[in-house]
Amino acid sequence: MNRCFEAGEGGKLPLAIGATVEKRFGPPLAAGAQVVRLIPNPRMAIVRIGDVEAILADGPMAFVDPSQFTPCGIDPLSRKIVVVKEGYLYPGLTRIAPRYIMLLTPGSGDMCLEHLTYTRWRKPLFPFEPNTTFDPQTASPTDAL
Repeated sequence: MNRCFEAGEGGKLPLAIGATVEKRFGPPLAAGAQVVRLIPNPRMAIVRIGDVEAILADGPMAFVDPSQFTPCGIDPLSRKIVVVKEGYLYPGLTRIAPRYIMLLTPGSGDMCLEHLTYTRWRKPLFPFEPNTTFDPQTASPTDAL
């Protein structure tokens, strides 16, 4: 992010994007980018990589409402495709999305629970073990752990 601010709006620079938290599934994306817009608070840079514009944030940030695109100079309704990197689509974005697709990817926030590494689970554990059932009326609070 610092490099985008140093380059300034209109500046061109090589970037390494992503893989800052989870490095097991691939390296950062190396890309040549042009800085389109800089936002000081919260600190974000809008960059163009080929025909794609990307919003880069300085730290974790979830886009949960269409109004968050406004300071970025982006009207999501005028775009053919808008991609947000979140575990699910928040209601504010769902209301404006004529169609949405959830892409399940590996990583520390994997939504496929069976892909996560569990080191302290009691077997059998519903729903991960075949032929295991769970009755919430008769179970103790720790049975689902």
